[in-house]
Amino acid sequence: HDFRNAPRPSAISRYAFQPKYVTWNPNDENYFATASGTNGYLYMWDATRLVTIDQLNVHSSTVNRLQFHPQNPNLLLTASQDGYAKLIDFRNNNGDRVVTSFRHASKEAFRHVDINISNTNKFASVINDQYCVPIWDIRQPIQPDFSILTRDKVLCIAWNPHEHFWLATGGVGGHDRAIRIWDANSSDNPQEPLFTVYTFGQVAKVNWHPA
Repeated sequence: HDFRNAPRPSAISRYAFQPKYVTWNPNDENYFATASGTNGYLYMWDATRLVTIDQLNVHSSTVNRLQFHPQNPNLLLTASQDGYAKLIDFRNNNGDRVVTSFRHASKEAFRHVDINISNTNKFASVINDQYCVPIWDIRQPIQPDFSILTRDKVLCIAWNPHEHFWLATGGVGGHDRAIRIWDANSSDNPQEPLFTVYTFGQVAKVNWHPA
């Protein structure tokens, strides 16, 4: 189905059909979320009724990444160019749906976030122009639990689905260009990566095989 042909409530902006990011709710196969490529709006969609069911203005700039909570279908984590990551609870129908906001000391943009599927209170993040990967606890948003110091500027991250504390990072920098696997169960810094895979250029996206 082409959602551009679907009924659109007058309150839903045409920018809803210019998404920068899209993600399915892993706990409900009928729903997915998108982030506009031009503003800080999020849109919720119903794939069975073929309609836009909600829009949320939660950021003042472009949203770079969305991720539904792996276990709770009502929670959505965002990463934005405005320097904030935010946790949204869709059960808050009568008030602010943003229940927690995260901001790095550098005040730089959040490029990427990834929730650890084995410890869903933890998520890793990528901050613009930083040589580290902050690890956060959603229950303690004031500052990261700790940060993994990396050799290059990181563009992307991914938790291993089986080795629960292995975190892959990829990016670009002057030192070298590589994918590195880190032990995120250790807060020791500096630490050496568990594995390093050298590449021929910058790594914009990394993903583990689910099996």
